[in-house]
Amino acid sequence: GAEGSRAEDGCSSPFIQLFSGQIAGGDNHFNNGSSSTSAMDPFEQALKFIQAGRLDEARIYFEELLKQDPENEDILYNLGMLYTELGKPDSAVPLLKKCIEISPGNANARVALGFAYMNLGDLKNAKEYTLEALKIAPDNPFALKNLQGISGKERDYQSAFYYLNQLQIRSEGEGRDPGGFGSLVNAETGGVEVRPETAAPPV
Repeated sequence: GAEGSRAEDGCSSPFIQLFSGQIAGGDNHFNNGSSSTSAMDPFEQALKFIQAGRLDEARIYFEELLKQDPENEDILYNLGMLYTELGKPDSAVPLLKKCIEISPGNANARVALGFAYMNLGDLKNAKEYTLEALKIAPDNPFALKNLQGISGKERDYQSAFYYLNQLQIRSEGEGRDPGGFGSLVNAETGGVEVRPETAAPPV
């Protein structure tokens, strides 16, 4: 199945988990690709590579798709997330910013941008964009989880506990695990850490 991922700080990427939700028929936070029928097959193939954990192959497809359709928010989002997952968050930032310019109400793109900044070690921007996502979508579990991790990293344990509590309250209402796909508290960072079986494969 699809696998989740984490940054070293214990924050969670919405990337693989959201794709997993789409396949399982859950909340579809991903759009099913470009409206152009010529781009549908490569887009779907790229998503299949993601599901299989073949991220570099998916990246190649999305880079080609972006050349054909540079204003497509789905392509920008997915390629930005791929860059972050592949250890190139500096390449992800401009794509995710452009995605937000095109679709200002896209909370997941803001979480993804915050996650990219977190991977760059920029807590200020990570927090800012993740808080913006939470204003757009107060129940976004990735925003809550990442804000908990960011707060822990900042040693603001009161805020970390608040976000963890909010995540648990919302998760109980949906009948799912508050960590998303299973989580442990990372004692070193105070953040939520995904269990090893849900961690992204090494790249």
